[in-house]
Amino acid sequence: LSDNDMIGLLPNDLCERSLETTLHIYADADNCPNGFDTSTGTYLSGCCDNILVDVDIYLNEFAAAILGDSDCASFVGVENTVCSFMTNKENHDIFINGYPGTSPVGVWEWLKERSILVRMYLNTIGQSWNIQDNWLGYDNHCTWAGVTCSTDGVVTELALQNNMLSGPFPNDLSDLGSLNTLDLSANYMAGIIPSDLCYRSMSNSLYIHADVANCPNSIDVECCDLVYGLTAVPSLSPSASHSIFPTASVPIFPSFHMSWNVTGNYV
Repeated sequence: LSDNDMIGLLPNDLCERSLETTLHIYADADNCPNGFDTSTGTYLSGCCDNILVDVDIYLNEFAAAILGDSDCASFVGVENTVCSFMTNKENHDIFINGYPGTSPVGVWEWLKERSILVRMYLNTIGQSWNIQDNWLGYDNHCTWAGVTCSTDGVVTELALQNNMLSGPFPNDLSDLGSLNTLDLSANYMAGIIPSDLCYRSMSNSLYIHADVANCPNSIDVECCDLVYGLTAVPSLSPSASHSIFPTASVPIFPSFHMSWNVTGNYV
């Protein structure tokens, strides 16, 4: 009975037969009482053996599980806009032909990464960025300016340096689980880089280039691999041969235990 417009759930007696006998049920998500796994974005085994996913229902499930509520009116400010964007299937090219039967990256994870990028754009006043090509457009976010993805469609790099980002430093970028390079230097964001991102940087799974105002680097913490904006400390300014920002960025190499002398040479 899939791909129809019926309302209501399948009767219990049919579900019991499906669970206990060889009856196989193919039906729409709106009619199937199967549970939904919010950690993976998949329907659980149950009454229906095959479920035709309704994209609108699916996006509402996403909003409820990941954003906190499927009713966007319950949010204010940026979160309201994030919710409205994410629950509108017209904003996502992955659903051009309905719910995709196959996808290089799981649809649920794709939506999660997309929502993180949407939130960052809105919180850092994206409409004022120098370069904002494709951002918040219909196309895959892997085509958005400054975003690099793996062949599987997972975000691996964010390079938005010198792009007029302002507002708070994003606090959920660590949820981009495959991110290995983050360059948000030469911008105007406030706040310290979250500790979960710093931990990934210190464990050498993430390279971070950020502003001195955002880097919590100290003797004990080496969160940023390259710090932009330390021109007030001339003895720490590397020579042009060591940095693409020779007068403004200081590289940190914790694994090599290097330091700088007053001439700017390694010792």
